[in-house]
Amino acid sequence: VVRAYGGETPSMIPGFKTVSMRDVILQPGSKTAENTPMMNPMVCHIAEGELRVVQDGKTITAKKNYVWTCNKDTKEHVVNDGTVVAIMRITDLKA
Repeated sequence: VVRAYGGETPSMIPGFKTVSMRDVILQPGSKTAENTPMMNPMVCHIAEGELRVVQDGKTITAKKNYVWTCNKDTKEHVVNDGTVVAIMRITDLKA
């Protein structure tokens, strides 16, 4: 499930015209599509639960409040191996 928050907002960050935010909500046992290239740079945050993050072949365990970044064309997918719902909050940085 993806929950978006009200569209794009102008950015004060050099190199980015707008920012937007969305949540990806993953039930236990679910995952996103594998090796999906990111469409733009982004900052990701685990708001609830825990996810296994596979980014360009490297795996990390992202627990609640963990923050990481992706660049355009970074290949990534996430898996909820846990027993509770996980929420990944994404801030998209758009040029």
